[in-house]
Amino acid sequence: MKKLLFLILISSQLSFAQDGKQKTFKIAVVKPAGAKIEKSLNIYTDSIELAYQNQYYSYREQLKETLSKEADFYPEDMRADFEENKKNAKIELKQLDSLENKILEYNYFELLSYYSTSVLNMIFNEYEPYSTIYEIQYSEIQNIELSKYADKNGIDFIVLYEEIKTTEENGNYEMSLSLKLYSNKEKKIILEKEIYGNTNSYGGMWTCGNPLTCLFINSVKNSLKVIVPKIKQQL
Repeated sequence: MKKLLFLILISSQLSFAQDGKQKTFKIAVVKPAGAKIEKSLNIYTDSIELAYQNQYYSYREQLKETLSKEADFYPEDMRADFEENKKNAKIELKQLDSLENKILEYNYFELLSYYSTSVLNMIFNEYEPYSTIYEIQYSEIQNIELSKYADKNGIDFIVLYEEIKTTEENGNYEMSLSLKLYSNKEKKIILEKEIYGNTNSYGGMWTCGNPLTCLFINSVKNSLKVIVPKIKQQL
């Protein structure tokens, strides 16, 4: 599931054709500026960052393998599809190469924006025409009004995660954060809510392997429960 989410996230960085049959929109999910976590959770930060980087390099190797093959390796009736896939793989590989520095700079707390972006793509981009849903750096909106940034970049919604922290009581961890959703149509924050996450692993796309990852994943889960209906109301 994690690899699938990574592929969806990378694909969201590419340009897709629109057929104009339904309204499309643009969502920017702001990467958090930081997080305050319990010292006992620090042992999991490296594994989160390494897992993200490994997914990147694994997928890049898959694309290189695709490009190394020749069409005559396949039956004649499959060669046209193969050439199309190979063409797409070349585009994706170029895009991945341009993202390498960002991948290496990935911080564990960016799992919030990464996972949110991935799941939002799964929800809103199941069919064409595809909307644009991607992450932006916190520094991009730090010293500018959200309305000005949104107007400049043609963004309809901006998702922000702030005041991210964990607490521990009797060995039980909880994450809390401030969730905000900005609508450029309304020119204001249309949703502001305190969100909590626990360390349970709920299976499927909400499966997690360590307490810190679970805290982030479940915070995303609970955030999207309120973000998605609010966005749909605005469309």
